[in-house]
Amino acid sequence: MGAAIWSAKPEVMGKIPAVFFVRFFQNHGLLSVNDRPVWRVIKGGSNRYVEKLVAGHRDHIRLNAPVEYIRRSAAHVEVKVTGQDIERFDHVFLACHGDQALKLLADPSPTE
Repeated sequence: MGAAIWSAKPEVMGKIPAVFFVRFFQNHGLLSVNDRPVWRVIKGGSNRYVEKLVAGHRDHIRLNAPVEYIRRSAAHVEVKVTGQDIERFDHVFLACHGDQALKLLADPSPTE
């Protein structure tokens, strides 16, 4: 069940600390025999909501463009993509795991 929730290989699930796993399941009502949550799905799968998210932006989306680093300043955010010049943006959103985001930041704060 954990492998399905996190889209992970079953052998990876054995590496997750049991306390985290049990706490997650308890917080989401997955340990209850009765009153279990109702799973909802989107017809057509995740492609359906990805289509909506990229609508109107498809011509600005770059694939296979590895980011070397992200540097923030008071005025803008610089993004350096491998083989490209540095680009400046007003805002940047990172759609990745926290540890991956941290590795991208050129100057992470101690809190980060």
